[in-house]
Amino acid sequence: MAVKTYYYDPSGALGVGYIIDGLTYTDSAGQSRVPVGSRVITNDGMYELAASGGVKLDPGPATLAGTPAARESYVTAMGDAKVRAARAALDSAYRQNVSALSEKKSGLKASYAEAKDSAAAENERERAAFHEYAAARGLNSGTAGQAQLAFGTSLLRNLTDLDRRYRTDESALDRELFKLKAEYDGAVAQAAAKAKLEELETLYKEWLEQASAAREDKRQKDSLRRSEGEAAIKSEEAAYKRALEAADYSGDYRQLARFGWTAEQIKKAEERWNRKYGL
Repeated sequence: MAVKTYYYDPSGALGVGYIIDGLTYTDSAGQSRVPVGSRVITNDGMYELAASGGVKLDPGPATLAGTPAARESYVTAMGDAKVRAARAALDSAYRQNVSALSEKKSGLKASYAEAKDSAAAENERERAAFHEYAAARGLNSGTAGQAQLAFGTSLLRNLTDLDRRYRTDESALDRELFKLKAEYDGAVAQAAAKAKLEELETLYKEWLEQASAAREDKRQKDSLRRSEGEAAIKSEEAAYKRALEAADYSGDYRQLARFGWTAEQIKKAEERWNRKYGL
């Protein structure tokens, strides 16, 4: 006898299987085995089908083949487990990406701090070189003061530009982090929706199978009742025929009362029989 169950094929798709003599098939007739790598849900737990046989993975409920509520509960639990597995995989990738972006963001700050230090040092070298040049040429203090102001303005402009570029790059990284979080949330929601859809499809298929089985059972019972009714009618007709033949032979029609003959019909039949045989 085939026992209905569920299994995940190697790609992770949930399907309906049938356990026959300890082996799992995709059809109730036992013609097609589930593929190697499938994970089969049984009363004894979940087994992964290897080339050499089934390997037990974890315990399962003893009521899988029991009530519809138990089967529905287990299908739901398997859907939840699938969502958790998908979330775990997504979490791992998400954490790695966040870590990489956070590291990049941290490095960005250090990089721009170094760039600002370099800009200040370069500005100082240029200022010192100009002062040496001015001293060698005998330029007055007014010229040196104007140069000092120019170098200060240039440094401020460079530092401001570096700050602007830093904020731009930092904002770009923040947008990447936000996008990454949105993609992660979307992927988790999609995994949950997919698992729920698979759960509903599985339960709907089971409902269709149960409805089909109920219709087939009703058809067979109706057919049996019709056959029994037809057999009863034929039996009754045969009994009536035998009773009528016996009455025609003996002239005693009283036994035909059980077939609905009235006393008047019986009396007339006996009178005809008596006249026929001169009695």
